[in-house]
Amino acid sequence: MTRYTRRQLYAIVSDVDSYASFVPFCTHSRVLRPLGPAPTPATPNAQEMEAELTVAFLAFTERYTSRVTCVPCKSVKVCLSFFFSSCIRKKQNLFF
Repeated sequence: MTRYTRRQLYAIVSDVDSYASFVPFCTHSRVLRPLGPAPTPATPNAQEMEAELTVAFLAFTERYTSRVTCVPCKSVKVCLSFFFSSCIRKKQNLFF
């Protein structure tokens, strides 16, 4: 369905520092701190980071912090800081 490889798509989605250059309404993005490995039995190579994003539209600006869990070439999961227990989850097989 796409002309990009899983590795190429994962590289884009997991590059939080670059979001402001291609995500609509995102005016600033940065990794606050890499949190390191976050292995589980199902995802032994998962990595976590804490990231900050700023989104703006007209007179509205909002900044928030997220915990991002990346499984190389498989998935990216984002949990917003004000409700880490409830996450915005991408499909486990994010890259077809």
